[in-house]
This record gives sequence, structure tokens and C-alpha cells, in this order.
Amino acid sequence: MEKMEKRRKLIISLIGSSIIFILFVPLFQQSFRPRSSSPTFDYSRKHQIWKKRDDARMEGKESMELRLRRLVRGKDLAQLDATGMTCLYDFHFEQCIVNKPVIIPTNEPLVVYVPSDQPPEKRTLQPYARREDPTAMKEVTPIQILHGNNITHRKNASSYCEVTHEVPAIVFSSGGFIGNVFHELNEIIIPLFLTSRHFNSKVQFVITDYADWWVFKYKDVLKKLSSFEVLNGDGDGDGRVHCYPAAVFGLRYHDNLALNSSEIPGGYTVADFRNFLGETYNLTMKATKKPNKKPKVLLISRKETRVLLNEDEMVKMMLNLGFEIHKAKAHEMLYLDTFAQVVNSCDIIVGAHGAGLTNEVFLRDGAVVVQIVPLALNWASDTYYGNPAHSMGIEYMEYKIVAKESSLYDVYGPNDPIISNPLVVFEQGYRDARSLYIDGQNVTIDLTRFRGTLIEALKFLGYPIS
Repeated sequence: MEKMEKRRKLIISLIGSSIIFILFVPLFQQSFRPRSSSPTFDYSRKHQIWKKRDDARMEGKESMELRLRRLVRGKDLAQLDATGMTCLYDFHFEQCIVNKPVIIPTNEPLVVYVPSDQPPEKRTLQPYARREDPTAMKEVTPIQILHGNNITHRKNASSYCEVTHEVPAIVFSSGGFIGNVFHELNEIIIPLFLTSRHFNSKVQFVITDYADWWVFKYKDVLKKLSSFEVLNGDGDGDGRVHCYPAAVFGLRYHDNLALNSSEIPGGYTVADFRNFLGETYNLTMKATKKPNKKPKVLLISRKETRVLLNEDEMVKMMLNLGFEIHKAKAHEMLYLDTFAQVVNSCDIIVGAHGAGLTNEVFLRDGAVVVQIVPLALNWASDTYYGNPAHSMGIEYMEYKIVAKESSLYDVYGPNDPIISNPLVVFEQGYRDARSLYIDGQNVTIDLTRFRGTLIEALKFLGYPIS
């Protein structure tokens, strides 16, 4: 029995020793294993990292291509797929989409290179969305796009690159009619939203005809649409050669202050743009019931043309109706981060036909725009501000002056065609008509009649009438 007991203890001891050996020897070996400098040591981990990076680049490339393709349809899309480049020359805008590497030197004025194995060609375009207006386009410097083989002096065109980017460039001009807020939003900001929003900020803006003050004014919009610093694309830029995987030259345009969801790039509405402005400037775009104790009006005060000659009397009448009044001053509009909030806090905008009414884009849903329509400007008033207001979800009202309220009446009298038949003047040419009705006309409001328009606006907003 003793022998059996000793044998049993020996077996148990051997088994325990084996278990300890199995558990601790690998740990011991791992602790004292020499560090390897062999490229195969951690190969699987490195391979996984490389694969992830390659997959990310591939996914980014595919995503970029899909977003570029949203900017074209039909034969233009077929050409983009076949050649990597297509250009559109619309009535309102010019645009080239390039889905291949692009070289943009900022040390020479507005010449870009698109190397490829195709025969060389040169395209010229002006990247500003008012192509139909020669006056505006005089302020827009053309861009030359050199596309094809043998367009650079070096065999390896990429050797020119001093800065290599991983996102596409969107190239546009801040020339044209800047300085006029209507044209700034209509021809640059809304087209820029249409062209770039679906890239989810993964683009860099290259601005030609670069204006520091304009970039400052719209800095919040530019930052919201792009995660990258704006690049001055003129010959006086940073002096380096920038290379992009793709580029868009010129901006898509739909109509006056308009976004049509069925047009390229598809899906975007005026409501989307207004919500974007709300996010950018921290505005309340949804309608709220009587947000102010007093109805608040933004009065667009003009100083040069279409001046309200009895503005002081108008202000007194508005105060008697119970309005809180904010007179918009020109310098305020440069600081959009604060001015947009001022507009957004108002129930009503009042102003004579002109660019200041463009600030209706910052109003809440259900607010009111009252446009004072000078003599012979019915079409322009509807086209530029009335129709867009309806599409924005804003109540549009107008006060059409009668002939006696125009300063032209005192100069020409009731029987002159300038007063009695303005259409005759327009038929003689837009320049003559503009000099009279847009640049040469001021207005004296009939206060009693205008009071009725304001009461109508107050009723619409649900305020009591005092």
C-alpha cells in the first residue's frame, strides 16, 4: 500500500510540473526574446496598416469621383468618364470638371495644367456665374486650362508639385459685381453652396480676382463649406505650385437667389440653403409666434439712389404703430456674423427695391418682406426679390408707388412717356432706362397708404393693431 501511495504522489508531482512548464516557459521566452530588426518581424501588423491606408485612399478616391459625377449628366457625364474632363458653357455660367491630377501654380497668373496621354488642347473660362452680363465679366480674369500631353517642359509633370493635396480644388472668382450683396449671394455664395456642399467640406477653395475684404466678409460660410484654408489663386498667391487629385473650375447656377432640387447637382432646395445659413450664423430659421414684445422692423436706409425722401416721417409713423425699428447701415453688413443675427431677430424688412433686400435670406420662416416698388421697376422687383421670397417661405408684400411719389414726376411731368409709358424708354435700351429708373429716381412715400401696408403685415404676423 505504501508503494502504491508513493507512486500516486510521484505521478501527481510530475503532472503538476508539466503544467507549470507549459504555462510559464512561453512567457519566459517572450520576455527574453531579442528585438528583431527584420522587416518580416511584425509584418502582418504593418500589412494591415498599409492595407487600411490603401483602402481609405481607394474609398476616398471613389467618393471623390462620385461627387464629381454629380455635377454633370448625359453627354457631359459620358465625356467626363471617357476623358477625365468636361466643360460646360451655359447661358449663365462656365464650368469645367476635371477628374484627374491638376497642377495650379500660384506664381503665374491663372494658367493651370492637366497632364494626360491625350492630344493637347487649351480651354479658357471665366469662373463667375453671370456669363450673360458683359459688364460683370469685364471684372473676371479668364483661366487657361492646358490639357493633354507635352503641356509641361518636364517628362514627369508631378515633379513640379511643391504642395500636394488629397482633396479636389474648387476654383472661382470673387470679381464681377462684388460690393453688391445681391450679386455676392446670387453669383458666388449660392452657386458655391450648390457646387461644393455635397463634398462634405473635403475641398479646397482657390479664389481668383482675390479680394481680402470679401473673404473676410464671408469667412464663416467658406469655413463651413471647406475644412481647408482658402488659397489665393492669383499670380500674387503663396508663390508655390499646388497639385490636386481633381478640380472644378467655375460654379453651378440655377436662377436668382434660387436652388432647384431637380437641377444639377440635385436634391438641394432653398430651405436647405437657409438651414445652412442658420447653422453657419447660429440663427433661428423656424417660425416662432410673436418672438418680440414689439414688432421689430429692419429699415433699409438708402443714401444714393431710390432714396426714401421722407424717411424720418416714415419712422415716426412706424413708431406710432408700435414698431421697434433698426435702421440698417452699410458698414454693418460687412460683419455678417452679427448682422445676420440682427436680421433674424426682425419680423419685417422694409426697403425700396435694391440689394439690401437680399438680407431676406436671414429672416425666420413666416417673417415679412415689404418691398417699396419705384416707378417702372415692377418686373425687377418681382424677379430679384419677390419670387425668391415666396420660395423661402417668407411672406412677400409690396408697396407700388404711384407716379406722383416718384421724383421723376416733378422733373418730367405727367404727360412725358418717362412717366406715362416707361415701356417706351426700356425699348430704347436698358442703359437709358437704368439711368432714369434705377440710378436717377427717389421716392416720397404716401404715409397714409403705406400705413395700410404695414397694418396688413402686422395682421399677418398676429400682432395687435394700436
